Amino acid sequence: MGKISKEQMEKFEERVILSLAEDGDQTISQISEKLGATRQRIWRYINNIEDNGKLLGRSIVFDENAIGREIYFINFQIPATKDMDSVVSFIEKKCKDIDIIIRDFYITSYKQQIHLKVLAKSTTDIMRLKNEIIMLPGNVQRLNIETDNVYQKVFDCGRRI
Repeated sequence: MGKISKEQMEKFEERVILSLAEDGDQTISQISEKLGATRQRIWRYINNIEDNGKLLGRSIVFDENAIGREIYFINFQIPATKDMDSVVSFIEKKCKDIDIIIRDFYITSYKQQIHLKVLAKSTTDIMRLKNEIIMLPGNVQRLNIETDNVYQKVFDCGRRI
């Protein structure tokens, strides 16, 4: 097999990126079959794409019931004067201490709203986290905890903004 030009490599990389964008759940074998390349070649391209900062990460999706956890959505507002980095560090530490998995976390700068999607073993664990959040210095406002699947759609829409 002859040497592949840089242009050919870039075109193939673009095909791999498009394939991943179409369906991120594909296995390397499925992508290799679809693009007519070896699994090793696809694996190398994916790692290269990730190393070059074009792929920001990979996700693992759990069946919450199978791992004995339930999804909770937590939202609250904090004063604009609070240092957000310290709030984020505080929440991450408390979740780790309580054995709560943060599945998604984002902050809207308008009104300093924090949105969490977490996996917890019990309502007791969520109440422990709630009590810790309430203890944040300042005035935590509009603390809301949901388990409703309808809220998932709202969460996903807000995440894209």
